[in-house]
Amino acid sequence: MAMEERQKAIKEGAGLEESRLNTEFIEMMKKWGPHLITVVAILAGLWAARDWWNRRAEARADTAFASLEQAIPRDGAPANPAVLERIAEEHPTGTAVPLEARSMAASIHLEAARTGIPIGEKLNADNTLPAGKSFLTAEEKRGELAKAETLFNAVVAGANSSLGQTQIAIGALTGLASIAEDRAEFDKARAFYQQASEKAAGKKLDQLKDIIKNRLDSLDQLKNPPRLYARSELPGGGATPIVAPIGGVTARTSTGEIIKLGDSKPGTVEIPGGGTLVPVSPPVITDSSGTRPATPEEVKKAQKPAETPAPTAPKPAAP
Repeated sequence: MAMEERQKAIKEGAGLEESRLNTEFIEMMKKWGPHLITVVAILAGLWAARDWWNRRAEARADTAFASLEQAIPRDGAPANPAVLERIAEEHPTGTAVPLEARSMAASIHLEAARTGIPIGEKLNADNTLPAGKSFLTAEEKRGELAKAETLFNAVVAGANSSLGQTQIAIGALTGLASIAEDRAEFDKARAFYQQASEKAAGKKLDQLKDIIKNRLDSLDQLKNPPRLYARSELPGGGATPIVAPIGGVTARTSTGEIIKLGDSKPGTVEIPGGGTLVPVSPPVITDSSGTRPATPEEVKKAQKPAETPAPTAPKPAAP
């Protein structure tokens, strides 16, 4: 009997304890439930927003790379630097597209400054520009260098520390060094090369570092480069040079020297600096097989002075 009462007391106590716990849970949910639900809803919203943002960023990156690819002509011709700069402005962050676009535009301006060929123009087969076009003046070349310098500086300033963007920044630094070389600012060029070398070393780009080192080592050689003369500066005031196909025709200069011309038509040809060339027939040899052109060895042999025979002692008189 006592045992039954004891078990009954235990059951009643457990029931009271369970009832108390349920009551506390209900009270807690009444007090904190709305807040917990709000927190869960906020976390779920943040996750959804993050996923939406990532998908949007990927879409923007795809659009940026597609725009850059479309700006590059398929025929290998240089792109329009104005279009490349517009792409860099339209896609300012998130990818390396603005860096690549500005770097490409800067290289195009630098090439125009060095060659003197206006951007978008091509040389004819005779190294002349199309009718109505002219090579860049010295002032225009300086303007192209300034544009390239501005763009290269923007690339260096905008690159982060990732491997890909570091490589683009190294290319921009070497471009700035090239501009300094063209301006004969060799100390500035050396400083840019050193910055590029440090970036290459930091990313363990050993091959690229060696290339930069070779440029640094050859920098002093650029201080006294050989002069390239314009055609108008050559003797004769820019007379048309002799152009003839390879052949067996020779000519004699006004001083009597015989030179090869090729298969030119007979006539007098102007020589830059004065003098004339009069085409003559090539030397011929007549032998048992007939008449044929002389070989170079036979010509040399024919032009060689005849050897004077060595004097011989007189024969003794007969006794």
